[in-house]
Amino acid sequence: MMTKVLTGLLLSYLLLAAPPLRAEADLAKIRQAEKISISLTGRPLSAELRSKVIKEEITLDALADQLSSGPEFIEHFAQYWTRVLGMQSPIDMYAHVGINTGMNWGGIGNGDEDRLNADYLTKYVESHKTGPVEFAVAECPDGPLLIWAGSNNQIAAFTKAANDGMGYTKPIQANTQALWAQLLQIAKETHATCEDTSTVQVKPWWDPEKVTVHSRYDSTASYRTTPKLLERCGPAMIKCNLGNDRRFDRFMDEVDLDVSMEPAYLISHIVAENKPFSSILTTQETIMTGRYGYFLGNIGKDALKTYPDQSIQDIGHQIITSGSAVDAKHYWIKRGGLHAGILTTPAFQILTNGRRAKANRAFETFLCKKFTVPEGAQADPSDANPDLTKRTYCAYCHRTLEPMAAFFNKWPDVGTTKYIYNGNKTVNDTGRFNGLQGAGAVAFGKILSETDGFDECSIKRAFEFLNGRKMSFYESENRLEPLVTAFRASEKNLRLTIKAMVLAPEFLSPKGATP
Repeated sequence: MMTKVLTGLLLSYLLLAAPPLRAEADLAKIRQAEKISISLTGRPLSAELRSKVIKEEITLDALADQLSSGPEFIEHFAQYWTRVLGMQSPIDMYAHVGINTGMNWGGIGNGDEDRLNADYLTKYVESHKTGPVEFAVAECPDGPLLIWAGSNNQIAAFTKAANDGMGYTKPIQANTQALWAQLLQIAKETHATCEDTSTVQVKPWWDPEKVTVHSRYDSTASYRTTPKLLERCGPAMIKCNLGNDRRFDRFMDEVDLDVSMEPAYLISHIVAENKPFSSILTTQETIMTGRYGYFLGNIGKDALKTYPDQSIQDIGHQIITSGSAVDAKHYWIKRGGLHAGILTTPAFQILTNGRRAKANRAFETFLCKKFTVPEGAQADPSDANPDLTKRTYCAYCHRTLEPMAAFFNKWPDVGTTKYIYNGNKTVNDTGRFNGLQGAGAVAFGKILSETDGFDECSIKRAFEFLNGRKMSFYESENRLEPLVTAFRASEKNLRLTIKAMVLAPEFLSPKGATP
C-alpha cells in the first residue's frame, strides 16, 4: 500500500514539474502534422513520420513537401478528380469497339438453321482451325480449367449432327455431315471436364504468378487446359483470352480501372511533379500503368486503331512490347500531336456521350461554371429553328456551347459511348470559345487552360480537395485572389499552392481564423 502511495506522489510531482506549455505546443504540432497528412494523402501519419515530428527531425514545411509529391498523394488526388470528372464506374474495355476477343463458337447453333449449308460450314471450319480463341473457365475442385468448346450440350449437338445426320429437330443439310465431324473433333480436342487426366498445367498471361481470381484457389499454383488448346494459344495462352467470362478475368477488371483512372492519374502526376497545371489540358503525354500498356500490346492491339493517328508515339515502349500483366507502376507515355491532356483520353471520351456533352463537361469541370438562362426566360414553342444558337431560350446556352462542341467534331456524336477518333481530314473541327478559335481538342485545351476562369477554378478545386468542402463566400472574396496570384507567379505550379494552403495558419489552426 505504501508503495502505491509513493508511486502516486512521484507521478504527481513529475507532472507538476513538466513544462505544460511545451507539452501543449508539441501536441498541437502533432495534430497539425496529422491534419496535413490526412488532407494530402487521406491517411494518418505513418509511424516513421510521426516519430520524426515528435523528435523535431522534420518541419511541417518539409512534411508537406514530402507528402505532396508521394504515391499516396497521387492516388488520393486522383480519386478526388475521378469524382469531379463524374466517373461512376470503371469503363468496360471488352465492350470497346475494335478489341479482338478471339474466335468463339457463336453462329453455329444446333444444326437446324437454314444458313448452315456446306459453304457456310466450310468457311466456319477453316476459321476455327486456328486461334486466337475466346475460351471459358470451368471451376474444378483442384483449380480452374480452361476450355474452348462452349458446353457439353454443344458437343452433344455436334455429335448428333456428325454421327446421326440430325440437327435438334430436323436433318442437317446435304453434304455437311463430314464438316460437322470436323467441328466435333475441334471441340473435343479443346474441351475437357474436371475429371480429365490428359490436361496440362499452364500459367496464363493474365494471371502469371498463381491463381488469384478466387479465394478458393489461394494455394493453387497454375491453371489446367487441354494440350490442343495450349498449342493453339501458345506459351502462357498469349494468343487467347477470356472473352466475357468476367468471373475470372481479374486482369481486365484491373485494366478497366486503370483506363478509367488515366485522366485523374495524369492530373495527379502533373501536380506531384511540379509541371504547369495547365498541361492537364494540353500535354501530348499521358500516364499508363504497366498492365494498361500490356493490354494494348496484346488483346487490346486493335484499340490503338481508334486513337488519333491510329496509334501512339510510344508504341515501342517496353510496357507495350514486353511488359507484365501484373505491373501496376505508372509510366509517362508519349501519344502524339493530336492529343490534348485528359481531353483525348479514352476515359474522358467514353464518359462524355456526345460532342456537346464533352464541351459541357470540360466547361463545368475546369471553369467551375454551369450554363444557365436568365431568370424569367421562357421558351417559345412555335420557334423550331434547327440552329440552336438562334432558337428562343435555347440560344442562351447554345450560342456558346455549339462552337465549343465543334472542337470535338472528329469524336463520336450523341448516342455513341466509344473511343473512336475520325481521321477523315474533310471533317471540320474548328471550334470557338472565349473569342478565340482553333481546330480540335488541341486548340480547345489551350484556349480553355489560358482563361482566367481556369486559374480560379483550379484553386477552388485544390481547396475543395484539402478541406472536403467548397470555398465559402467569405473565402472566395478574401482568399481566392491572393492564391490565384501566387499560382500564376509560380507558372501554375499547383503543388506549391497546395503546400501553401496546408501550411496556412487558418488551415492549421482554424479556431484562430476569421470566420
